[in-house]
This record gives sequence, C-alpha cells and structure tokens, in this order.
Amino acid sequence: MGFNRRSKAFLRKQSRIVSTVATKAIFTNYFRDERIPDDRANHCSKYIEKNYSKDLVSGLNFYTEHNIRNTRNAGFVDSKNDSNRLGTPGNLPGRRADCEYGRVLNLSHWAFYNALISGCQYLVSPPNGHGKRKADPVDFDLLPGADCSVSIDKDRNFQEYYNWIVNLAEQPLGDTSKEFGQLFAAYNGYVLASEDAKNTGVYPYEPAWITPWEAGLLSGLDHQNVESWCLALGVDSFPKPGNPANVVALLKYRLPPAYVIYRPTALEAGCYPLYYPNQADPGADSRRTMHCGPVADSAPLKEWIHLQCPLEQANLVSLQILKYPFPNVDTSLTSWRSRHFDKLRLEYPTAAIPIPRYI
Repeated sequence: MGFNRRSKAFLRKQSRIVSTVATKAIFTNYFRDERIPDDRANHCSKYIEKNYSKDLVSGLNFYTEHNIRNTRNAGFVDSKNDSNRLGTPGNLPGRRADCEYGRVLNLSHWAFYNALISGCQYLVSPPNGHGKRKADPVDFDLLPGADCSVSIDKDRNFQEYYNWIVNLAEQPLGDTSKEFGQLFAAYNGYVLASEDAKNTGVYPYEPAWITPWEAGLLSGLDHQNVESWCLALGVDSFPKPGNPANVVALLKYRLPPAYVIYRPTALEAGCYPLYYPNQADPGADSRRTMHCGPVADSAPLKEWIHLQCPLEQANLVSLQILKYPFPNVDTSLTSWRSRHFDKLRLEYPTAAIPIPRYI
C-alpha cells in the first residue's frame, strides 16, 4: 500500500532538499503513509510528476484542492479508498448509529462565509426560473451579506459578517439562538447545493475532521478554552500575530445514516504539517491526533473524516474567540512528532509505526 518505490524515492529526495521542518514533515508523511491505497497513490504520483515535478508543494496543494476538497467526487469517498472506510466487510468495524462526534469549526474563515452565501443563494433562488426552492430571503435577514450575488459584494460584506460573528461570540449562546438558527440553515443550504448534481458551482471545501465525543468529553475539551481545543486536536487554525482573532465553534452531533466515515490519509491532510501517518496495522480503525501543546498527558484522540453534513444550532456546544498565535511549528514539530510516536508505540506495540524523523 502507498506510493511506489520511484515516487517514494522522489519524495524522500525532496524532504532532504527543503529547508523548513514543516515542509520536510509533509513530504515524509506522503512517502511513509502506508494507508494510502495503491490506486490513489499512483494517481497522485502521475499527476505531480506530469505537472509539478519542480514545485512539489504547489503540486500537492493543487492536487488536494481539486481532488479532495473542491470537488463533488472527493477521492476519499471513492471505492478505491474502501480500505479506509469504516464498515467495509472484512476490513474495519462499522460505526454505531448512536455515536456522537466532536468537531471544531472556524466560523470566521472566508471559505465558511462563502459556503453560507452559497447556501442562501441556493435556497432562495428560483430553479430554472420556476418559483422558489426552499426558503424566502427573510429567512436570512439577520445574516450579513446573505442577499449579495456578486463577488465584489462578498468581499465588501465579509467584514460586516466578521464583526457580526465576533459580536455573537461575546454573548451567551442562549441569547443568540435566532442568529445561529439562520447561520446553520444557510450552511445546510450549502450542503444541499454541494450535493446537487445540477448545481455545478458549489462544492465541499474540505472534509470534516471529527473525534468521538465521549473521548473528547473525557479529555475535558468542552470545559477548556479554545486554544486547548486546537492543541489537543492538532488544529493549526490559530491567528497569526497582528491578524484578527478567529471565532471557533465546538460542535457535537450524530451523523445522518447515509454518511460514511473514513480513516484519513496524507492525501486528505495535503500540505498540513500537523498530520502524522499512524500505524500501518490494517485493523486499527482510526487515526490518532497529535497533541501540539507543551505537555500532553492524555492519550491521543481517535480521528476520522466525512463529507460535510447538515448541522443544527443544537449541535453548538461552545463558541470562543481565538486570539493567540499557534506555537511555532518549525521549532516545535520535531518534539511533537517524537512524543506522538512514543504514545503510538505504547498503544500499538506490534504495529509498524512510521518513525518520526524526516529522512
């Protein structure tokens, strides 16, 4: 499983050439992740070698963007990835219908805002000029920019939306139910639009990364601050120094029956240095998150991915404003990976676990 010998040699060579620790880790993740099915690895290799042989980072970014995120046929839900699909007969156990999952979501990100506007437009615009779809414009009267229709309006109204969501984050959740009711209604419109084969302009913007809520609860995520959420889950969404703060939501939900969850691979992580290719043991039913804090006494959390799914206001557990920079990745990543490797080795003493060094 994974990339062939030629591709691994190419990636290994690139990992020795690049200067930053984060980029070395990205290349290493690709050639050491044995969970990537052969067909998917070969497809990625041929694409990179043909189009981006001299600029591997750009090639991996472009491949992930157009084959994993910004496409209706995301590679991880293809039958070629069934080895990572939970519930595949003879492979991995299925999920229980009553399982609850935890997830962090940046509500102040441009991509999320763009998804909201796409959802509003899909719900209120007439299909083929015959009547309305599922909603009236007044259903989104509290959501800034919901009535905009061209990109210049989106650019202009994003700041208004940003100020709005920051203001909501400073209020008790019980006082903002109507606003978040409209926000999640718009988000669900986006999910419908991304699933509509006739609607070619809206696609999912990323897989949803989740962890079992029970494990997250036992780790105390719902009682911690937003910085702790990101450190425990390896979410590199901290604002950069001098940039506006981010508004981050902690969500808890059950997946609709039609949705399937998968073990993530380096292909889904793309050029994301905080991913770590976990044990190659085919019986291990999940990935483990890499804690990025200075101290990590708790066990790594299980982690899966799924397609974007409908959400409700009731799924919103906590909303906080993220104000502090993420710890410096280049100076800390080596120690994080080494510590994570030691934890995996204790949890899976007989599994083939990729070593943390880069070359």
